[in-house]
Order: sequence, then structure tokens, then C-alpha cells
Amino acid sequence: FKCTFCAIPVIKHKVRYRGAKNIVDEMELIYDQCDGKYSFVDDVLTLNVKRSIELCDEILRRGLGEKVRWIGMTRADIMTDELAKKLAMAGCENQFFGVESGSPRIRAEVIDKDIPNEGIKNAVAHCIKHGIHTNFFLMLGFPTETPQDIEDTINIGIEAEADIIGIHQTIPFPGTALYDEAVKEGQ
Repeated sequence: FKCTFCAIPVIKHKVRYRGAKNIVDEMELIYDQCDGKYSFVDDVLTLNVKRSIELCDEILRRGLGEKVRWIGMTRADIMTDELAKKLAMAGCENQFFGVESGSPRIRAEVIDKDIPNEGIKNAVAHCIKHGIHTNFFLMLGFPTETPQDIEDTINIGIEAEADIIGIHQTIPFPGTALYDEAVKEGQ
């Protein structure tokens, strides 16, 4: 994805996938050290839905679905009811969503992440239905942001019924479109 605030594309545009067997082998290897609790530090764990389902199936095939608990990060436009169900069965207890702004205008015009509010609410509803807690990453301080946009950002978590919201300051990192815009505007 090419969100204007994200520095990841500056580093590289490459996605590296590990196989489900390899991941679950590692989960089993460190099971005792982490007491069966895992955090997948991946910007979009479910980027490839087929691979995500394969990971869940491998966890279930090994009988770990009831023993492990884990969290991951994804985008609201990827989460479906089928995916949420499979994630929950495989031990997922928390999903973090990069919502960024509660303002559809900011998402569409400023950060190039055109996900409608209804899509965000549906993603949360799918998770709630299957017992997965939801967390939102939100940001304040985007260019052209109005008081109404800020209010919309604060309220999106309540409207979507997210369990936790984290609000962070927007930082225009070098190499991002947001940074280039800030330099152009003399900021």
C-alpha cells in the first residue's frame, strides 16, 4: 500500500512471506518461553488472505487452536467474516487496525487510504462476532485537518465499537509523501 505517512515504502517495496509450517514450527519451539502467547509484528499480517488461512489451518491441524493466544495487525478492508472466524479458531484474541483517521476526507484525499467508515465498522463487527478484541491506531495532525476531522477521528472508535483506540501524533518521516508536502509548504 502507499499511504502518504508510511515510511515502509522508502525502505523497500518488497513483501517477504514465511510459510505456515515454518511459522508454526517456531511457535511450537518457543511455546514454553512465551506461555503460548504471541504477537505477530507485521504491518499487515493478513495481507495475503490465502496465506493467513493457511497459517490458521496449520495451527488448527497441530491442535494448537485452544492452546495459543496471539495478536496481529491488519487493515479494515481486508477483514471478512470468514477470515475473522478462522483467526479466532486459531487463537487470535486481538487485531490492531490501522484506521489512522475517522475522517473519510482525510483518508481519501490526504493519506491515500480510501476505506469507508462502513468498511471499518464491518471489520470490527466481524471480529466482535468471533470474540476478537479490536484496537485502532489513529493519528492527529494531518495537513488540512479541521476540528471536525479531529472530532471524527476521536469518535470513530466509539462508533465502530472498538475495544481500544490509540491516538498518535502524525510525524512526516523523510522519504514519505507527507514529508515532501511539509517541505513544499515550508513546514
